[in-house]
Amino acid sequence: MASGSERLEETPSLALRKLVTREILKSQSDVGELQNRTFIEHPILPNTQILGPSFLELPLDFTSCYPILEQSDLVKDRLLYFSKWDKKNFVCWPNYDREWESWTERMFKAKEKELTEVGLSHVITFLQNGILQNPSLIHAALAFWDPSFNCFRFNCGMMAPTVLDVSFLIGLPPHGLFFDIALSTEVPFLAEIEYDGKNASYKRFLRAERKFSDNVSDREMFAYIWYTLCKMIFCHGGKKMVLEFAPLAYVLSKGKTIDLASHFLGYVYKAGFDNHAKPLNQNLGGPLWFLQIWLLAYFPDQKVADRSPLNVYEDMFTILASTPFTLTGYLQYFHQLREDKEEREFVPFQYWGIGPKWISRLMEQRGRSAYHEAWASILLLREIIIGAYVGGCKQAHAEIYCPAQFARQFGLVQAIPCPYPGEINIDLTSRNKINKAQVAILNAEFKSSRTNFQPYLFAITIGPPLPAFSKWWHNSIDLYHESAPVKTFTKDIGTGIEEMTHSDSMSDDGFGRDRGTTSQTSHQEETSKVQSFASVLVAESVQPLRSVPQIMTRSQQQRTTITSPPSGESSWFV
Repeated sequence: MASGSERLEETPSLALRKLVTREILKSQSDVGELQNRTFIEHPILPNTQILGPSFLELPLDFTSCYPILEQSDLVKDRLLYFSKWDKKNFVCWPNYDREWESWTERMFKAKEKELTEVGLSHVITFLQNGILQNPSLIHAALAFWDPSFNCFRFNCGMMAPTVLDVSFLIGLPPHGLFFDIALSTEVPFLAEIEYDGKNASYKRFLRAERKFSDNVSDREMFAYIWYTLCKMIFCHGGKKMVLEFAPLAYVLSKGKTIDLASHFLGYVYKAGFDNHAKPLNQNLGGPLWFLQIWLLAYFPDQKVADRSPLNVYEDMFTILASTPFTLTGYLQYFHQLREDKEEREFVPFQYWGIGPKWISRLMEQRGRSAYHEAWASILLLREIIIGAYVGGCKQAHAEIYCPAQFARQFGLVQAIPCPYPGEINIDLTSRNKINKAQVAILNAEFKSSRTNFQPYLFAITIGPPLPAFSKWWHNSIDLYHESAPVKTFTKDIGTGIEEMTHSDSMSDDGFGRDRGTTSQTSHQEETSKVQSFASVLVAESVQPLRSVPQIMTRSQQQRTTITSPPSGESSWFV
């Protein structure tokens, strides 16, 4: 074990790695504070579980390097002049696409069953109508993103999208075959399809591969899924067909159920890292649209505009309120999140009936392999491998997934999570490329962990975290807020809140479909509201946006109408 003086000469990431290794060794002999299990019994409350691995008390050595590493600054700590930023829509976004919708209608008519079985029909249905963008909301939230631990560093604690969130919001399965990018290299259709050069553009590719008559061939099925993955779901920053998603598209076109939720989440985390490297960039690629609907689900006071839903829960988040904040207004909102945020607001998806129908069916199949695999993917910490080894695309990297950092989002008690440095990214602030041998090792480790994952019955706990967590996080945030960059940011944002104008409040670029006279009339009526609202947003009194009378988040329902949980839904079996 290195001494304190020796650790000072190391990078913070390496020092943290040594500390974690030491504590894991101690835990094997029941010595030390680390509880190195997935489920930990609450030290006081019976039948109440903590998601591990976690510390009940943080060892003193960890306080200097976790959760805030040196060089792990947040975007908002930099002098970026947020108040001068003109909102620009993201170029890579699932806008309404009439030609893709027409192709989708053909594919659903012939292959809806197949698309449903591999977990794509729900998200495709959701994306058919496009999503209105709110780039200010996304940029403001990502200003608080910590790429070292793949989470938002808010005053109320660590928060981040989870595998369970992906399944609830867009219906991607968290179970099935483990997608091994190292083995998925053969895509026979690539020899037939012209996808290089000019033909790589989305428009040219669609018009070349989309058919209008005869049966849907295997090639067309592959081409449709590949196009959908590139342009509509993963929104790759290249703005063209890319080989990276061809192996995944081929496996799905063959009817194999993949743990798509985990794979997709890896790209959500990658978008957070990419934004950290190039903040305030409208050319940023990745599934930022998912991050937007996640933020609207977890922060219900950021309301959406009224609309009749398409019988898809997440569809309520596709039309934004007509008076969203400016970038500095949203920065102020996230900066002022209270430390005592209601525990209910950490669990917006408390009952299965709120999401896709297959989720409730899956979660009733206790003891079956799909059920077991789903909960293992949701709750086990690991490194999610993304990328591809196909053709000229031979690169991959790992994104850390540490659900113990946000146990409250699963209805479990929050303790101090054990930091998971991982095996690949030695410096947590960077991303290293992975070779096939490393991919094989990491995949084997997770397959073993998933196989050995033990089912457990735990009750959804809407209660406070352990006092040690609250004290630790409070002290960390206090120290962080005393730093010069944060003080400068606080001062600037307090005086830099811009006036609301109609041009900065709403854009139709990301939502091209005509919604009819009702939405148009509503938009016109809102114009006068926006103008009257166009006074300076005071830093100390950020106001919530419009309410949603037709649909409420799960936490809102419980506060207003649910006095006791429905029969059979008071606990989750894992």
